[in-house]
Amino acid sequence: MSAKIRCALYARTSTILKQDPKLQLIAMREYAASKGIEVAHEFVDQVTGSKEKRPALDALVAAAKRKEFSVLVVAAIDRIGRNCKHLLTLIDELHGYGVSLVSLRENIDLTTAMGKAIFQILSAVAELEKNVISERIKVALASKKILAQNIKNGWRCGRPPLLSETNDRIMVLHKSGRSIRSIAKELGVGKTSVERAIRGHR
Repeated sequence: MSAKIRCALYARTSTILKQDPKLQLIAMREYAASKGIEVAHEFVDQVTGSKEKRPALDALVAAAKRKEFSVLVVAAIDRIGRNCKHLLTLIDELHGYGVSLVSLRENIDLTTAMGKAIFQILSAVAELEKNVISERIKVALASKKILAQNIKNGWRCGRPPLLSETNDRIMVLHKSGRSIRSIAKELGVGKTSVERAIRGHR
């Protein structure tokens, strides 16, 4: 008699939007029941931003590494991946542990050949969209820069330059042997700004 397939459910919700993870979990539980798959784990991350640490996702990967389940079910692709690159890297890592992904909203089942093909197409489209958006932002910033130069309104892209007094203070501290980190902390500026000031005086 073959062993029953075990799966893990992963839900991610936003505390800012006051989302309830139960809505995602109910749909995933129903899917598992319809396929006769045993739910081994339920992981839930409730975050306030897309770039925050997700302890439940880290625990999920650790459980996958221990071979505690072979299928990961999510309500939608955007629930698990911060971006396209992160998603592909995560899926590749899980695949190395023998785990396949099922996403309900997109109807993607990476346990099948068709599901894998569809996912590759969606990933390519997502990457293209990301590149197009990036290019549009670059063009918009370049246009603003040209306009600012023409009307001389003082606008510039990026952080404002440090005051000359701050630059001088950075050099004094640097020559005294202070580390970049300690200089940045004392003056209340970023490490990158300190490094830029030091390079500018060389």
